[in-house]
Amino acid sequence: MYNMKIVNLINFYIGVNYTFYTDIKHMKINNNDKDFNL
Repeated sequence: MYNMKIVNLINFYIGVNYTFYTDIKHMKINNNDKDFNL
């Protein structure tokens, strides 16, 4: 039971970091598109 809580916590942490990383990549891509349009 205790080990499953740790595994769930690690999976949650990885998932949050992954979504945050992809959001930053999308923002950078959007900024590059804006610069290209200018």
